[in-house]
Amino acid sequence: MKNEIVSFALQEWDRLLNNSRIAISGSSFELKQRWRAEVSATLTDIVEANDSLLKLRDCLSNAIVTTSYYHVLMQHSRDDQGSPLSSISHRKISWRLSEHILEIAQKDKKLRRFVVAHGENIKELLDYVRYNYETNYAHLSAINAARTMMKDIGDDEDWLPQFYISMCVWQEDMVRKQIGIPSLFNTQEQSKGSKYWTFKKFVKAGNKFPHREWQQLYGSELLEASFVVPKRP
Repeated sequence: MKNEIVSFALQEWDRLLNNSRIAISGSSFELKQRWRAEVSATLTDIVEANDSLLKLRDCLSNAIVTTSYYHVLMQHSRDDQGSPLSSISHRKISWRLSEHILEIAQKDKKLRRFVVAHGENIKELLDYVRYNYETNYAHLSAINAARTMMKDIGDDEDWLPQFYISMCVWQEDMVRKQIGIPSLFNTQEQSKGSKYWTFKKFVKAGNKFPHREWQQLYGSELLEASFVVPKRP
């Protein structure tokens, strides 16, 4: 069964890496194989852990934190009114942080190294952000496929989309603080940003329905979000 979990998750990885609609599909064969080996090692660590569920939740949480960070930094398509387009709609996620990408790069070591090596070319920097988003999203998708095989998902509700949105809210708020631009939380709401981060605690603890316990703790203090599941490429 353990090998079936890894094999199934790697099939999802391969599907994404061979999808011509994403930029990283054009990466070299050698690089793709290196990435695949890293993902395979993560999946193997999960299924061979003494507590596979807790290991799964730890790896999944870390993957979501990283992926959501690059997601909020990424440049998004705009509608006819110039508003960013996204499958996620939340009042505390602007999808406009790409407008401050050079300022953000001064605070982010990885992005700063890219700027030092390639110069202050905004297009190249945003392409690099997208590249990091896509590689982390593929990694996350493989881990989530393992989660499906391990039955860590309810029949009629899934907490992962809400957890992902919460991490996007937290990441945007943290970035805004780091570069000194206004928070999307008003002065009365300032402490609420950190409450989205606490969702991670319930996920990593292995709670069967972490979203329920998180909502029960904070209730009406949390702002609703809408999430449209993207169509499978």
